[in-house]
Amino acid sequence: MEEFREAVALRPNDRDAVLALAETLTASGDALAAVELLQPLARRYEDDSAVHHALGRSWLALREPVKALAVLRHARDLAEGDEAAAIEGLIAALEAGEGADLSAAYVRALFDRYADRFDQDLVGKLGYAAPDLLRSAVDRVMPGAAALRILDLGCGTGLAGVTFKPLAGHLAGVDLSPRMVEKARQRMLYEELSVGDVVEAMERTPGGWDLLVAADVLVYIGDLTAVFAAAARALVPGGCFAATVECLADEAAVDPFVLGATRRYAHAEGYVRETAGMAGFTIRLMEPCTPRREKGVPVPGLLFVVERAAP
Repeated sequence: MEEFREAVALRPNDRDAVLALAETLTASGDALAAVELLQPLARRYEDDSAVHHALGRSWLALREPVKALAVLRHARDLAEGDEAAAIEGLIAALEAGEGADLSAAYVRALFDRYADRFDQDLVGKLGYAAPDLLRSAVDRVMPGAAALRILDLGCGTGLAGVTFKPLAGHLAGVDLSPRMVEKARQRMLYEELSVGDVVEAMERTPGGWDLLVAADVLVYIGDLTAVFAAAARALVPGGCFAATVECLADEAAVDPFVLGATRRYAHAEGYVRETAGMAGFTIRLMEPCTPRREKGVPVPGLLFVVERAAP
């Protein structure tokens, strides 16, 4: 990777060097950086199938099916032989509906780049209130709770950790972004921090937690089935899962969740209730909330606290 970066720095207009670095970035999980390299290259090499093929694969890694399809169709028209067949296979998979979800690679790359200004932007510009809203809800559902084993899902820089530390006997956090986790570690709040997927983190510790917290995290996950199932297994009987989601404005919408222009999912309240129930949860609290603002406008959200039933 470092050799490719050096080659591009020395020869920024070298098509092969840029293409090699971009493809390595995509393979290593930083498809967002690959797209940023490949887009100007694709404009310079409009008739180069390999460049457009690589850009299409990067968009595919970011789960941007519309953008991937447009680029790959252009690449297919330019390609020949085995390359054309490979591109056709990707197009067929996309047209069949595969690859529409957000990927871990996108989320990791996004927040690694955002880590240094995350707190300032989120709290100052976006009026981020999800941790405080969740703490208030947990206090109502679990009055007098103390010395809890708490897992902060998608902990980011630790903003929710600050809010929930007074309730914790043991506070752990997990996040996809290594740089976010490093920022959280600097707060010296968590007894345990790890880089990884939230579902995998919950599955590692069955019956290990009294409280799971996901503040403004489920907006990056469309289908919540695996999340609720893992949460039910991770909690002790009587333990609670507290989270916020962005709420679909139209409850009559056909889809249970929709990926918006901001690359964040909104979920229908009925879908959240149904999915929680299927995992064996009892809904203790569910109410509208405003977890943040977007361009100065309050974002319609939904807050819930669900409890794992005793066996």
